[in-house]
Amino acid sequence: MPLLKMWITRARKLLGLFALRRSSGELSWFRTVSVYTVAAAVAALAFVIGVRFGDSPGYERLENRIQAFLSGERPDPLENWATSGTDTFTLRWKDLESNNQTLEKLSFPISNLSAGGGSLVELGTTGDLLFTARLGSIGLVSFANAPEELTVEWMDTEVPIGLEAFDASPMAAEPRFNRSWLRTMDSVVRELDDGSLELFVTHHRFEGSCLAFTVSSIVLSVSETEVFLDEGASWRTVWQANPCLELKPTGNLYSGLRDGGRMAWAKDGKLLVTVGDFDLDGDNSPINAPQDLNYDQGKVHLIDPETGQNEIFAWGMRNPQGLVITGDGAIYSTEHGPYGGDEINLVEQGVDYGWPAVTLGMGYGFPRRDWPNSQAQGRHDGFQSPVFAFVPSVAASAIVSLENTRFDDWEGDLLMGSLESETLYRLRRSGTEIIYSEPIPIGERIRDIEIMQSGIVALLTDAQNIWLLRPKVKPNSIANSPSLLNTAQTNVSGYQEVRTRSAAVRSQFQRAGVHEGQITFEAKCASCHSLSRDEVLSGPPLHNLRGRTVGSLDGFPYSDVLAQSDHRWDEIRLRRYLSDPDSMYPGSNMPYVPATWSEHVHLAWWMMNCTSGRDHRGCHVSK
Repeated sequence: MPLLKMWITRARKLLGLFALRRSSGELSWFRTVSVYTVAAAVAALAFVIGVRFGDSPGYERLENRIQAFLSGERPDPLENWATSGTDTFTLRWKDLESNNQTLEKLSFPISNLSAGGGSLVELGTTGDLLFTARLGSIGLVSFANAPEELTVEWMDTEVPIGLEAFDASPMAAEPRFNRSWLRTMDSVVRELDDGSLELFVTHHRFEGSCLAFTVSSIVLSVSETEVFLDEGASWRTVWQANPCLELKPTGNLYSGLRDGGRMAWAKDGKLLVTVGDFDLDGDNSPINAPQDLNYDQGKVHLIDPETGQNEIFAWGMRNPQGLVITGDGAIYSTEHGPYGGDEINLVEQGVDYGWPAVTLGMGYGFPRRDWPNSQAQGRHDGFQSPVFAFVPSVAASAIVSLENTRFDDWEGDLLMGSLESETLYRLRRSGTEIIYSEPIPIGERIRDIEIMQSGIVALLTDAQNIWLLRPKVKPNSIANSPSLLNTAQTNVSGYQEVRTRSAAVRSQFQRAGVHEGQITFEAKCASCHSLSRDEVLSGPPLHNLRGRTVGSLDGFPYSDVLAQSDHRWDEIRLRRYLSDPDSMYPGSNMPYVPATWSEHVHLAWWMMNCTSGRDHRGCHVSK
């Protein structure tokens, strides 16, 4: 008994350390028990809410707000732009570090439907930034009220892709057709003698039974403060690549992903245009278009914008996604290799760049295979070599030249975007050679880049955000007149119309009976993963995913955690993996898929129910 009393006394003393006291100093056990019971109940309720609603957008927003408060950061005012009724948002410029200088960034959305396509071009007469959306809508970021306010608005025209006719065709009804590879690719402008502007756009166009690579143009009228369309203004066809492509019988039925489509103005007023090989590479098709001068695919063309007369400038290209002519006349193109071997080429007239006979990359497949046309794997012997290459691939996209900008330390450098690595690369030149590449992480797939006359660098990303980048400057180091180069914050307006346009774009898919999960897959996953066991891209094919063991296909570079897992894919596991791959399977090579919680939910459901050949009845109707 004495021993028991001793332990009871010690326990009372220990509990007394945490007990509450009355004002007189006496212990109040009733108050103590009440307070700690309530605290335990709140903690239990928070745990239950976290388990039940931890993946919901509301919970994620609350968590982000708490983290931002604790870290001293301001919450993102655009966090709820898609559902709020706000038309104008006040955004702050934030730091973005590079090797030798600090940049500042401002980003804002132009849609809530991610898309693999579209472009940017500055209208030099007004300073506005024109953007083309993937499916052909054309918008403007107006700088008329800068720096106090930028305005997002739309023009009353669309690039003539022929979507309505396509949706009514048997081609659209083919379940293996990837609709996301119908898109616009690039845009440039030229000033006409009367002061108006002619806009040129590269795009795919439905022609009844085939799809044509097309350059189209339309004239834009210009006043002192705005750009507009005259009544009766219409699109004209400048040039079409030959042949117009019908669906292939096997593999990717239409490889619109390998389209190229970049443009640049040559000194003689003609238009340089890159055209990808559309899978006509002698391996995925018996046709070897890049080496056959009877085909326009796989080449760089010189086109007369008045007559459409075409001259093959260079050939042997796979998928040239970037093109720039520097001030000293050098022409650079960026090109996607197969598995590895993205290239930067110095393009010269009359030169063969070797594809598909040579590549620094390998063939897709599991197990990974040699590129069948190469005599020596990973070599570029016998043809013009690239001036720089990325191994492994980064999915190189647009490329621009920094000349007479505010980025003094970068004068003469090239900036290149990337899709897979979600990075902006600064490329230092020495003569025509590239001697190093500096990666600047952005965290979104960079589709296009535009150098603006104001000194701003503009990016368009597949998340349908526009980024503005500027060098960070000390106060008063720029002229006192206010400009986007020295303002601390900027208002961006027009979001009532942005929401309306986003809903209209989504309804285009819904009218075609496309499930929202398929929309997300095509926009965010299809560039790396196919749904056919017969077609392998850089990532493993995702057909018949339900019940498949995680990391189980041979020949793909899974992380150790994925390769050794005995888990099987189901809808919940896939959704959580998409939301945070590295947290679920540390070391995963899978990048985070930038999407909303709703998009992740629809994508996971569609992947589990609609990719096995025994589709759920809801697979082709938007949910």
